[in-house]
Amino acid sequence: MALKWGFKDVRVYLEGEPAWKKAGHPTESTFDYVRTENIVLIDLRDPQVVEKTGFIPKAVNVPLAKLPEYEDKFPSFRRAPIVLYSDKKEDALKAFKIIREWGYPNVTILGGGIQSWIFQGLDLATGPIAKEITYQRRYQPHEASPQEFMKAVQEGNAVIIDVRMPHEYQKGHFKGAINIPVDDIIAKADQIPKDKPIYLYCATGVRAEMAMHNLKRVCPTCNVKILAAEIECEGNNCTISE
Repeated sequence: MALKWGFKDVRVYLEGEPAWKKAGHPTESTFDYVRTENIVLIDLRDPQVVEKTGFIPKAVNVPLAKLPEYEDKFPSFRRAPIVLYSDKKEDALKAFKIIREWGYPNVTILGGGIQSWIFQGLDLATGPIAKEITYQRRYQPHEASPQEFMKAVQEGNAVIIDVRMPHEYQKGHFKGAINIPVDDIIAKADQIPKDKPIYLYCATGVRAEMAMHNLKRVCPTCNVKILAAEIECEGNNCTISE
């Protein structure tokens, strides 16, 4: 599309966000994501500052200086989405590295910190801020649990689609899965049976969600779910990690 628009120097980062995150680089969350999703939101500022200025709703105050003391207070579910913010980007980056080293892969930073939140005119909460982290895993309507997904694979009554690239699929995939890369899902939508439930998966769930949205554009009535988890496959031997 960019080439059609007339751009001459166009490049593609083929490994995408999964590889970027795996390498330990930070990503940012949007304001809407923070407002609407089931996340762990951490305010890294000093308690005195939080009390004086207010905080983003549903945040928990874990001052950066005391963060190492909180490791065993973070969710046992290691793939819990954790969003960090402060009034200093370097503080958020320091916390990001610490929490990633604890084994939490889904840590992001609120872009622009609390200043950007205020600049957007979004509400702040006042009064006492939570000090304890509480998180309960909730599957969205379009997400399949590993148990549901594996039942679909084993029973063979659903369409299982691997939306990774062909070279990834060839290294290993779930038994019975067909390979339709995310970029081809619209063009090949007519090849997908519509009379069965459809389950999409990739390496982390990111591309599967993109493919789901694309498929629903051309087949809004299709019964589509994604596996929102990390997978590793050797042949037909695949493991799922939440």
